[in-house]
Amino acid sequence: MVPKSRLQIVLRNAAFVTVANGVSQVLLAITGIAIVRYLGLSLYSDYATAMLYMSLFSVLGRLGFHRVFLRECSRDVDLTPHYFAATLLLNGGLAFLGWVAALSIAYFRYDSRVFALTVLLGTSLMLMSLRRTSTTVFQVHQKMHFTALVSIVGSLFYTIVFFAAMVSKASIFVLAGLHLIMSVFNFLLSCGLSFRLSFPRFHRPILKKLLSFGWYFCAIDIMLVAYTQSNGFILAVFNLKEQVGIYNAAFRMFALLQMIGQVIESAIAPALYGASNEPERMLRGIKLAIRYFTVGGILLGAIFLGRAEWLMTTVFKAEFAASANVLMLLGVTIGCRFPVILLSHIIYAMNKEQFMLAVTACLTAFSVVSCLILVPLYGAIAAAAILLVSEGAMALVCLIQVERLLGKVGLWKLFVLPILSGATTLVVLRVSGGQSVSGLLVSPLVFFGFLWLAGYYRITEVVFLAKMLVRSR
Repeated sequence: MVPKSRLQIVLRNAAFVTVANGVSQVLLAITGIAIVRYLGLSLYSDYATAMLYMSLFSVLGRLGFHRVFLRECSRDVDLTPHYFAATLLLNGGLAFLGWVAALSIAYFRYDSRVFALTVLLGTSLMLMSLRRTSTTVFQVHQKMHFTALVSIVGSLFYTIVFFAAMVSKASIFVLAGLHLIMSVFNFLLSCGLSFRLSFPRFHRPILKKLLSFGWYFCAIDIMLVAYTQSNGFILAVFNLKEQVGIYNAAFRMFALLQMIGQVIESAIAPALYGASNEPERMLRGIKLAIRYFTVGGILLGAIFLGRAEWLMTTVFKAEFAASANVLMLLGVTIGCRFPVILLSHIIYAMNKEQFMLAVTACLTAFSVVSCLILVPLYGAIAAAAILLVSEGAMALVCLIQVERLLGKVGLWKLFVLPILSGATTLVVLRVSGGQSVSGLLVSPLVFFGFLWLAGYYRITEVVFLAKMLVRSR
């Protein structure tokens, strides 16, 4: 058999992750929407308060040690068992400490119902965060079909069980308990598959090396979560329950589409790290990733801006119409988020963790201070606006840094036509009427048709990528 090229492997992995994410996110989105509709604004606000509060602590189970794990083992796969063991030990210990601290604070902060939900959902989130270490093993070995399997099986199990519970009129506590059971199942499945590939073997020098390099990534991840999730977290801490429900309903839509960015992280990141010593090949991969992956965020942003109220009242209920303005702000944010995912990995691949640490520290300080001042006064709108400013600033700074590192190669030009195309798509959505689905269906044709006519895509390049994708199966 002819060995597959690196591009074929990347495309195959992208295909696996794309299909898996597509199937699993559709299932999870349907289930999440059903839960919101089933609980209503009042009960869902309690459910979301527990989730948002624990989400900030759950980051301790997926701190940036896995980034060092991925970078080092992409260069030398034989080190995988040692880095796997060290990462599990560190993230597992931190996750347990975070869980204990979070529940200790929640006991004195919330009423009995929200505290009980915090225990169940918090334990679930901690297990889900630890699964990130197993996923890194799949990335290192280029076995993204394992990621696809865990994703699809877990989401299918989740959907079936939750719908059965809702049909039987289960309480909010039963739903939270089922969330925990689903997380245990997914955690055990991912661990079992990753152990087959690389059984963890503890090696003290690797643990020391992971600690010496990993603290940069850990600090960055803590601050990234602080500036992206402190918005909802502060809403939860101040116990603004109705605002939590309004914000989190819109954020569910945002998070669903943000998951598409995992295609970049899961499939392309290992190739970027592996090509870090070959600037020309790395630059070619970056340009392809921007043109065929990240511009999709601009299309999604245009759809959110043009159909926010219709989406919220149709997908959820009329009582969530107040979430429309939040969703519009998050729509612009998703257009910034896709480039940030790619550009930050380029910076990591070129060993510039200190730069990301400094930038994230500044944005974290801005986000937390702004949230503490504005969120108690203006609620969900302030939370979404601060997230937008933070993500926009991160995208701009990362783009400038990548341009500087690669020698001013003009990557910014690749975003000009997609932004113009997004503006055109938004006009079409507005003209077609706020409650019409026709404009929503035609918007991808308008967006990509504009880019095609403007010469952004070349037929020879599309055919080449299609052939490589077929051969990578």
